[in-house]
Amino acid sequence: MLIINQDVDLLREAKEAMLKRKLEENSIHKRMNSYTAHVAYHLWQMYQQTQVVKEEHAQDESVRLPDDDQMRAEINRVSSTQINLMEH
Repeated sequence: MLIINQDVDLLREAKEAMLKRKLEENSIHKRMNSYTAHVAYHLWQMYQQTQVVKEEHAQDESVRLPDDDQMRAEINRVSSTQINLMEH
């Protein structure tokens, strides 16, 4: 199951900024869809990589599994990058 929080402050603020700039609704919708698609794809890539690392860890316990904080930091980095791109 994939859950993308669209209430996150940065995303909400970006949408409000687009509305204040009086962008067309269609343009805002496209940007929001692009954001969601990119974040969803990156989450999928993170999941796939985590599965690979889990298999490697099963063979070699010295291989470190990413913890929740590391994964959260990664998706927050990608999310904020996407939001910055959306604003231009």
